[in-house]
Amino acid sequence: MTISVLTPTRNRADYLKLWLDCLANQTRKPDEVIIVDNGSTDNTQDVIRMYKKKLPIKSKLSRAKGYPKIYNEAIKMATSDIIAFLDDDCIAEPDWVENSISAHKKYKNAAIQGKTESIPKGNIYVEVMGDHYQNWIKGNIIKGNEMVTFDNKNMSIPAKILKNNLFLESMRLGAEDIELGKRLRRKGVKIYYVPSIKASHHERSTLKGFFYQHLRIAKGEAVLDKKLSEDEKVGMLVNKKNMLSLVSFLKRELSYLSKFDFISFFYLPFLYLLLLFTRIYGYMLKS
Repeated sequence: MTISVLTPTRNRADYLKLWLDCLANQTRKPDEVIIVDNGSTDNTQDVIRMYKKKLPIKSKLSRAKGYPKIYNEAIKMATSDIIAFLDDDCIAEPDWVENSISAHKKYKNAAIQGKTESIPKGNIYVEVMGDHYQNWIKGNIIKGNEMVTFDNKNMSIPAKILKNNLFLESMRLGAEDIELGKRLRRKGVKIYYVPSIKASHHERSTLKGFFYQHLRIAKGEAVLDKKLSEDEKVGMLVNKKNMLSLVSFLKRELSYLSKFDFISFFYLPFLYLLLLFTRIYGYMLKS
């Protein structure tokens, strides 16, 4: 079973170097590494050339607008049995490729969602985003380890399925992976969460970055809901995820209090209110 790992990138040469390092140090190296450079003006191309000595890299320069088009370009370049997605600001554990292949041998003709943790540790914006993401995963598990949809920062799927079901290129604002996951499930494709496939994701670590990240997520989900049936819609506020968020909030507050971190203790409620406002505002802008 062969595997291609792909990512789009733009002006993140430092992250891309870490990404390529983690792939070069896998216990089982990928058969292809596909990078679509979306018009970088930094030294991204130098980094790619340097790592071509260590990895079987196929790269392409692209002026396409929107992640779905860029992803589709990368997918069309892939020739392996399995296509794995790993964002360029992610770092995979050394057994990531090996465990991905093992999961596909176990769950045939299925999409596999890996486990992703947020970094850097010790930053309040990263911690809140990390809680938000883990709650999203929990909220999308329906039974056992089966999921309703997937997030493609750390995900893999058989090429024969993906090449016949590309990303919707109209989903330029985001949530293109959620739409694809739901579309595949309607066609009978199972999605399984396999936490042994581990990666770490660099989150936004400033208030501005935090705000704009969640604004983009909310806009993408509003556009997504226009394409889904009533029983599939994400909605402006998801009840199950809201309850999980409340638990995360209380746990964080207790943690800060136990460490006498009063600055974070009083700042966290503001962040959660900002998050609530941002998600409602962003959703309403595009709904």
